Amino acid sequence: MQAKRILILIAVVIAISAVPAFCAKPVPDVVATVNGEKITKKELENILFDWSGPLALEELIDHRLIGQEARKQGVVVTAEEVKKKMEESKKFLPPGMSLEEALQRSGMTPGHWFARLKAQMQAEGIVRKTIKITDEDLGGQVKVSRILIKVPYKQDEEEKKKAEQEAQEKIAKISQEIKEGLAFEEAAKKYSEDLMTKEKGGDMGYVPKNTMGKEFEEAIAKLKPGDVSDPFKTAIGYQIVKYFGSGKEATGNERKELVDRLTNMQLQQKMNDWFLTLRNKAKIVNYLSPEPPKKQEQPEVEQPKPQEKPAPEQPKPQEKPASEQSKESPSGEPANGAPPPGVSDAEAASPPPPPTPPAP
Repeated sequence: MQAKRILILIAVVIAISAVPAFCAKPVPDVVATVNGEKITKKELENILFDWSGPLALEELIDHRLIGQEARKQGVVVTAEEVKKKMEESKKFLPPGMSLEEALQRSGMTPGHWFARLKAQMQAEGIVRKTIKITDEDLGGQVKVSRILIKVPYKQDEEEKKKAEQEAQEKIAKISQEIKEGLAFEEAAKKYSEDLMTKEKGGDMGYVPKNTMGKEFEEAIAKLKPGDVSDPFKTAIGYQIVKYFGSGKEATGNERKELVDRLTNMQLQQKMNDWFLTLRNKAKIVNYLSPEPPKKQEQPEVEQPKPQEKPAPEQPKPQEKPASEQSKESPSGEPANGAPPPGVSDAEAASPPPPPTPPAP
């Protein structure tokens, strides 16, 4: 048990030494008092080891594996890069919440999060090197903008028809204004009911092919870059789309952003498989949580065969008197050609039936 504690404490020291100074705080010998009764640092260490040691060691093993592979692949993640990532994450916090409060709510210390974030960045750097975005990948993305007019749900049939007609008339009017010279982007800002794209002039960016519904895909297929479709109906309402082209034709920063986005999509898909492969190849000996011993196959024991009971003796047939034996032929059939008992004369005189042919 003492050796196990030394192992986990060494692991903790190594982990802390890899964390910048701003993450680590000096720990006093007395960490708390309860009605004047002290709780010491040593007591806390023992409790932490007993309650969290195995879990912490498993995560540390994962981090160590990733760090070893990062060194092999030449992937370097500096403390400054991790700090920068930590700062960027503040943008995603709810208004008024500090990073320290968010970590406290998640049950993590800054040092723990730093170590986890560094391992994640190392893993992403390794897997990212294996991803190659091709022209085929880029061609599977299309850049479009849209104007959407929704059809409100109505339970009453008459109201439903009325809402459908109003949406049709509205989208037809918008289409006509665009044909007469109104810029598509201005029309989207003015009329579109798609709150996600309205303020951006209907810009949806690049979207994967075959993900927007049959009617949407059919409308795009008829367009050349720069064309605007006629109005068409979809499950979410009436739409007009403007087609800008596929990702294959993207250039400059737009192409770079698309490549980065596709890389990140593939990255998330490959990360889990990559780590499972790395873990399965590694030689890991965990002295805190050893693998349960494999069950040994029991040798098959030959079961004794049941003893066969001797067959009962059959009674011997009684010999018939000589006078009766003379009435039968040597074959056992009645003498003088008489038919056997139970067989008529006609049946005895008819030829035997042909043998039944075997089933195919």
